[in-house]
Amino acid sequence: MKKISMGLMAIAGIIGIGGAFAFKPAKQVGTTYYGYMDSSGNGKWSLSRPSGASCQSGLSIACTITSTTPQATVLGLTNAFPAQNTIVNGSGSVYQPN
Repeated sequence: MKKISMGLMAIAGIIGIGGAFAFKPAKQVGTTYYGYMDSSGNGKWSLSRPSGASCQSGLSIACTITSTTPQATVLGLTNAFPAQNTIVNGSGSVYQPN
């Protein structure tokens, strides 16, 4: 009976460790892009943080994203998200929640 109890405890431990890894958040992979408003009021993307940039309400794009889409495609977009994007919302990002 003691062997069965020890075996069940070992299985529970293995399952617990596996569960901890299964729910670990994935790291963001890809290039970080910063959104900004051009002189015409269009949302564009940049590889560097625009000076004085801030998210404006009503803008249909986020201000900071990561994406695995090729750079030329992302930088050429206006008022749109590229494919394979993730919004970045944290300290040090241009995105400011309302």
